[in-house]
Amino acid sequence: MRKKSSERNSERIQGSVFVAVGDNFQRRRLYSRFMLTNPDAYDVTMIHPSAVVSETATIGQGTIVMAGSVIGSYVKVERCSIINTRTSVDHESHLSEFSSIAPGVSIAGNVTIGNMAAISIGSSVVHRVKIGAFSIVGAGSVVLSDIPSNYIAFGVPARTVRSRKMNEPYL
Repeated sequence: MRKKSSERNSERIQGSVFVAVGDNFQRRRLYSRFMLTNPDAYDVTMIHPSAVVSETATIGQGTIVMAGSVIGSYVKVERCSIINTRTSVDHESHLSEFSSIAPGVSIAGNVTIGNMAAISIGSSVVHRVKIGAFSIVGAGSVVLSDIPSNYIAFGVPARTVRSRKMNEPYL
């Protein structure tokens, strides 16, 4: 006997979940909605076999580390983050939850990246820089100094160009 649509929709999904959406706000929104209706589901952490992750690094649940990435010693990556292809995250850096690092990004040591911040393709971030929550670093940028929360910055060297509204799309 076939179930009615309302019966199928009310069933809970048990098992694992990974939300593969590049926009950090949308990823968090979809993840939160899914987890509310499926509290028994759990986050899957995926690390590509060609990625190199230090034994002392901490990778949060629901995070993906793509091919060719290198995660250095004592790096902390919080839950549901994306570390994209050929990315380097050096020693003692901290990536907050739902942050994303695009392909080819180099992050030096002791860098802090805030919640839902995004570092775009080919960018570099020097040692001890803080990138605030919800901020975006544009493609090919070289970040030499801190970027406050809720800003868009780009260039060589990267400069803040304008503020960013909550939930503003960037992809």
